Amino acid sequence: MTENEFLQIGRNNRKLKQLQEKYRELKCDDGTGMKANDGMPHARSALNTSMSQVEEAYDIELEYRELYCRNIRLIQHARSYIEIIPDWVIRLVLTLKYINCLPEHEVAAAIGITEQECRRILLVHFNNVF
Repeated sequence: MTENEFLQIGRNNRKLKQLQEKYRELKCDDGTGMKANDGMPHARSALNTSMSQVEEAYDIELEYRELYCRNIRLIQHARSYIEIIPDWVIRLVLTLKYINCLPEHEVAAAIGITEQECRRILLVHFNNVF
């Protein structure tokens, strides 16, 4: 498993959050808008329940499901890769950094190592494996 594949898990998680937010905004649109000049809600001419909005929500659902399934498979692949590493510190660093998507300083704090040691572990691991 390459470092880029590990990084893809985080990218997928960010995209999933974006899709959730977009879907939530689309579904919570009640037909009111905000006018910038007075800050008061003003009704639109009609509620925005057009077919295009329904289609857009459906497309977001499909994209989310597909990306979610791909990400689950990628995480399973990453976990099986991590399980075969003999050093528990490396396993823990890889799990926290790439599967749990924690920043390096939080990974280091959770394990009880310095941030520099965390970076070195990642650098050495990926340089030696690939």
